[in-house]
Amino acid sequence: MKNQKLWKVNFGDDVGLPNICDRNCPGCYDDFGLSDLTSSPPDKRNELFNRLGENWFPDNWKFKPQWKDAIKKHFKNSEKYKFFFFTGRGDPLFYMPCIQAYMKTYKDLNYEGYASVSTSASLLTEERLKSLVKWGINEINFNLVATNFSQETFYKMEMAKRKLNVAVELPLLNIYEKQLLEHLPFLNFVGLKCLILSTTRIYSKAGAEKLQKVIPKTTEVTKLSERQAIIKNKPMADRIMKEIKKRKYNIEVIINE
Repeated sequence: MKNQKLWKVNFGDDVGLPNICDRNCPGCYDDFGLSDLTSSPPDKRNELFNRLGENWFPDNWKFKPQWKDAIKKHFKNSEKYKFFFFTGRGDPLFYMPCIQAYMKTYKDLNYEGYASVSTSASLLTEERLKSLVKWGINEINFNLVATNFSQETFYKMEMAKRKLNVAVELPLLNIYEKQLLEHLPFLNFVGLKCLILSTTRIYSKAGAEKLQKVIPKTTEVTKLSERQAIIKNKPMADRIMKEIKKRKYNIEVIINE
């Protein structure tokens, strides 16, 4: 990791578990960390969910001592305040025992920091929200694309906001721009901590083919290496920031390149 103040956990790869998700976002494929862009691995996340449901978590999972050692080594020379992010190709709310174990580890190490969970929130309930707050989570980062900007997700955002901070992360793809602009009034109303606009990343041939089904053929794709390609969209980011400024909304925008 380049940022010594940040520790990111990718579920379920980083915890020895399969990736599982009940969503099927166009820009997300189970291919992170592959060796090259010609690969076409199977994406079994939805299949696993359809077979086992949300209560799939194995009873024999345990937090490994070497994970704690890696965290200690990573933060050895870092500043006092730290950032803990839970994300991944699997939705973190399918991995609640893992989140609890990591938060306990941070506490045992006497780390002070800010913890954020990135999720579609499809599994978010009042009970799960209470658990996240109890464990020390500071923020839920909502993926509105995953639920197609559903009203149910907005209700959950309001529910979460009563207990902790809320953020939104969105890929910089033109297919989502109109919906985002339409919902800016709500995001401003709910008191969004930040809006994260992210560069879209492609790691495999299968992931590219999935994405190509929904984006215009004229979309420019930049190949960074044999392992990764990206879709830049600075014009979209500029338009969104311009609109926020025009409406005088108090929404911080972060560009995740």
